Amino acid sequence: MNKTTKIASSRIKKLTQQLEVLQERQAKLVMDTETSMTVVVKKNKAHFKRVRANKDTASVLGSYLLYVSITAKTNEIFVPLSIASGKKTAGFMYYIEGTAPSSVASAEVEVGGEGVLVVTIGTIRYVKIPPGKSATFVLKVVVRGRYGEVYKIIISKIHYKLFLHEVRYRLFEKTLPSVLLKFA
Repeated sequence: MNKTTKIASSRIKKLTQQLEVLQERQAKLVMDTETSMTVVVKKNKAHFKRVRANKDTASVLGSYLLYVSITAKTNEIFVPLSIASGKKTAGFMYYIEGTAPSSVASAEVEVGGEGVLVVTIGTIRYVKIPPGKSATFVLKVVVRGRYGEVYKIIISKIHYKLFLHEVRYRLFEKTLPSVLLKFA
């Protein structure tokens, strides 16, 4: 039995290494060269857990965690520090793709990076990224779905501005998918 454990752990280790290589390749494909910024998905994780709502029904929650690095190329850029799945303009726009109906339990975004500032204008918070610097956004989305079904989160747009006084947002429109997660 001890040999089986060693063999299984070595297989898991090899599969983990292969997964990291594939994620790095995918991140390089997502870079956009036409806009004022470069976007790379650094880390992409997901897991699920069953939660007992009451005695009769159980709910399944899937947690998605994406680390998105945005680098300003030649100009400073301003990205709204918000995330939304509806029609409301936000920094990060996403949607859920799955094999059964689902709903968003919660969504939040955090930011970090050297030389990065948070600027508040009215009620909107922007992340100011200086030229040549990077900001890492941590997107956490919790999805309520059905047991045995498959779901993933797809970031469809990132809104940003080159100047705070601009009326309209500019768009980064390449899709950034999360890992596919089966709630089973």
